[in-house]
Amino acid sequence: SDLYCSASKWEGFNLPLLEAQSFAKPAVAYNIGAHPEVTNNGVTAFLVNSNDEFISRIDELISSHDLRQGMGSRAFDWAQGFTWDKYTEGCEKVLADVLKEARR
Repeated sequence: SDLYCSASKWEGFNLPLLEAQSFAKPAVAYNIGAHPEVTNNGVTAFLVNSNDEFISRIDELISSHDLRQGMGSRAFDWAQGFTWDKYTEGCEKVLADVLKEARR
């Protein structure tokens, strides 16, 4: 594929959105749930708020090879920042902070 589209209007983390970026594919998805955290809006993906905007952004990516390639390249780099090590370090920090606060 040349791009990834997620027309879902309710999502949790949306792992396929992140996976698409890890394969250097720009994405179009609704601006909901974790999508703002999983993408870099306007850089690695387009997050939209309406059906018309959804279609418009898809057309924009289809029409421009350079835009698809540029966003895809940046999407690949962005996705590399999502690692299990980074996730577990973040969880450990939250837990340590909670324990520290509980001991006060």
